[in-house]
Amino acid sequence: MKIYKILFIAFFIFASCNHKDEKCGKSSTELALLIKSYEDRKSYDRDKYPLGLYTRAHYKAEADYAENQLQNFACIKIDDLSETEQISAELLKFVLQDKIDFYKFERFLNPLLSDSGFHSSLNYQIRPLNNYWAVKEYLKKLNSLPEFVDQHFLNLREGLKKGFLNQK
Repeated sequence: MKIYKILFIAFFIFASCNHKDEKCGKSSTELALLIKSYEDRKSYDRDKYPLGLYTRAHYKAEADYAENQLQNFACIKIDDLSETEQISAELLKFVLQDKIDFYKFERFLNPLLSDSGFHSSLNYQIRPLNNYWAVKEYLKKLNSLPEFVDQHFLNLREGLKKGFLNQK
């Protein structure tokens, strides 16, 4: 009975891969679609989180998205691309793999480094307040500060429990 389950699972995986019947377009077009998809992606609601989203669930979703996008490279034949497109493809692969590794190695659990930290970018959020819209956006960012800090502290506490410490 166990062998039948294994054979069924193997057949299902083989049938779902379906590489022969897979509909792939021209490699340049496929790459352009992948790049556009990556550039247009909004991974979180920027109105709800004006300073960003830094939760484990968000990083997991980013890693899952990157893994899915990397699978789409199966339709792209690198040799069919121009030199510029090949460079773009390699850079996109690198960025996607970095998102996967960021989650896999839990780099988000150490948001404070010796030369930077989550708090160091806050002063770059300030812009001239010369109209109603600018003031409203600034106030939204100020209101989101507690959640921003809480998300990073949660990550930092979990990192400390796991022994992610900076060298002295």
